[in-house]
Amino acid sequence: MLALCYSCRPWQFVLGRTLGPIWKRAPFSIGVARLREVSPPPLPAGWAMVRVRQCGLCASDVHLIRLHFSPFITPVIMAGDAHGPGILGHELVGTVEQAAGGNALPVGTRVISRSGGFRNCFNRATELCPQCRRGEYALCLREADPPPAHEPLRGGGFASLYWEAAENLLAVPENLSDDTAMLAEPLACSLRAVLRLANSSPARVLVIGAGLQGLGAVHWLRNLRPQDEVTCLARHGFQADLARALGAPQVLTGHIGAPELAQRLGTTCIKGLAGNDVLLDGFDAVIDSIGTPQTLQSALRWTRPGGQVVILGVHLAAGTLDYSPVWYRQVQLCGVMAHGMEMFEGRQVPTLQLALELLASRAPLPVNLVTHRVALREFPSALEIYDNRRSAAAVRVAICPA
Repeated sequence: MLALCYSCRPWQFVLGRTLGPIWKRAPFSIGVARLREVSPPPLPAGWAMVRVRQCGLCASDVHLIRLHFSPFITPVIMAGDAHGPGILGHELVGTVEQAAGGNALPVGTRVISRSGGFRNCFNRATELCPQCRRGEYALCLREADPPPAHEPLRGGGFASLYWEAAENLLAVPENLSDDTAMLAEPLACSLRAVLRLANSSPARVLVIGAGLQGLGAVHWLRNLRPQDEVTCLARHGFQADLARALGAPQVLTGHIGAPELAQRLGTTCIKGLAGNDVLLDGFDAVIDSIGTPQTLQSALRWTRPGGQVVILGVHLAAGTLDYSPVWYRQVQLCGVMAHGMEMFEGRQVPTLQLALELLASRAPLPVNLVTHRVALREFPSALEIYDNRRSAAAVRVAICPA
């Protein structure tokens, strides 16, 4: 079967980073990412083979392919060579085609995956570590272990078939479309960010960014915390339109700074050197769906004393940050990685399962955020859509193996 395989050695990283700025196809030409024929491995007991219907192109996929990451950050250090070669793509929806006993779901079940492209104790077929036992599989303590013998090539969604331990698969409610099911995984990440808010509602909440994660945060805020006063910062006009469609009462576009926000909040903007301004009494909470040092620095200065900043966006490079608001103004800083286990309305429930339930019942998406579809064999054109997402009005590109 055809699959988009990924493997990056030190020489490829150096060469790719050198050539990438002047040659966008460099990662494909030097073998970091390549479309090639692969054979699925034999299924261990308790595993399932899933026929992929479609898989979303996440920004993290693009950053990995384009080598837009630093080898010195914690995720890269933790991964090392532990995962070996693998197939990219984690926002998949598919149908169980083969079940190898154990806890495998019945053939024909439509499923999504919670593994996020990573290995955990469930697909390593080992005793559960304390984090996996708690349901926090994204924090698995065996992340850096060598690849298991039963899976020399890590399965992914950019292929016709995806293999995974049954415990890492979740059945999709019948009334959800493939598009919504595909979006459930990234939307579960933004759901976790909203559930991490420590401020009681009503609160003044700022969402920085209106990509899929930012739009997801707006969606969950309007459905789970309807009394909050939500403001969303969007870079592009089409993103602003989507944020409004998802219920954001205030959407600001363009280069918005502290003076404009101070005027809207009715507070004082304390001017700093080089535009490093601070809101005297800012937002109760800020969800940063971009996660760069620049947006995080702004978030810390736009939050009221004792308020909260939740980092939802993933930035794969080291950066310089003045974190003095954390101690000087006692701003709480919270990071969010993928999904796990939540306490919601008096019950413990996995984040991804909760996202599926909410999307299927009390919080359906009012608009479809899957804006483009590309055949797997034409994968490079999906990267072009991503690069030109402003003119293409792209939110999420679905990669279709057929």
